Amino acid sequence: MKNKILFACTSGLFCLAMLLSSCSSRTFSINCEPSGSLIMQGTKYSFLTSSNIVGVAPLQTKVMFLGKNDSYFFSATKRGFYPDTVYITRDSALSLTFSLKPIEGADTTTFNPAKLKGASFIMLPVLVDVYLHKGVGSLDKYEYTETQSSEVTKNLDNGIREVHSQSNTEYPGLVSVKEPDSWKFYSEKYRDFLLDLNGNLLNYYPEHPSIKGVYWPIDKLFQVGSDSSRYLVYTYCKTVKPTAGRIVGNIAATVAAGAVEGYNTATYGYSISYYNAEAFSIDNNTLIVSFVICPKTGKVLFRKDTVVGYDIVGEKGQKNITATILGMMKEFENNELSSK
Repeated sequence: MKNKILFACTSGLFCLAMLLSSCSSRTFSINCEPSGSLIMQGTKYSFLTSSNIVGVAPLQTKVMFLGKNDSYFFSATKRGFYPDTVYITRDSALSLTFSLKPIEGADTTTFNPAKLKGASFIMLPVLVDVYLHKGVGSLDKYEYTETQSSEVTKNLDNGIREVHSQSNTEYPGLVSVKEPDSWKFYSEKYRDFLLDLNGNLLNYYPEHPSIKGVYWPIDKLFQVGSDSSRYLVYTYCKTVKPTAGRIVGNIAATVAAGAVEGYNTATYGYSISYYNAEAFSIDNNTLIVSFVICPKTGKVLFRKDTVVGYDIVGEKGQKNITATILGMMKEFENNELSSK
């Protein structure tokens, strides 16, 4: 028996040593023409997100390879240029240079959030999607409810109109919409387009993202004009509320699971059942995403994301979220900005 244990330990250590010996790190120096391009790193299995951002070229970065066949890629992107990608292994040259090709006729300007300081804003009606968190334990699901979404959208609109700041922010609200049904349709189109945009990449997309190239009837729905010193703010909220059934069911299931685990421990000296506490978590939060948009060009200039730990289906939540949204507007007015 001891020999078997010794053999197993020796084999495990040998495998670990082989694995560690195949691991190696390399430091890459990355340059780009033109300079100032954003460099991102990933694998063929990964999606590019903010966590993939390495920095702005020129730069140096270390990459850990788990074996000789392990591969990654570096991608370079800059406003007004076609992006480029280079794949690397541990045997690749340690000096990389990107030469990006210009996009003919593309606008190469970027936006400095400092321009928002002291500007005035037109805040468009807030769109709210309500999802109910149903089911017990891991047998859960999220169900969109159109009735409650419409109700909360209207209630939040009334609340913002009653208390919003009159200083630098104008809030026309749903009452000023010329075609309410059209606004709902286009607001959902804006949501689908805007949520796909990464706030950290807005100044680095090859071409400036613009709602005008996708859906742009805002000038027909609202009298917003084209004064470049005034900015549009589109805000979307996604709120999740657990149903009473999930709350009660989770409590009962948790108590039952605890009883079974206690019995198993008392009988066998250890638990023989698997209990995943995360499966019984209560999802109760709201995501707020605001976008600053130029009314003249439709260009998306800035994105701000905030998550709060409550739903906004009830009156209390709606009052709290109104204060949060108006607080975000103050950040825009005072230029106290970050994309997170």
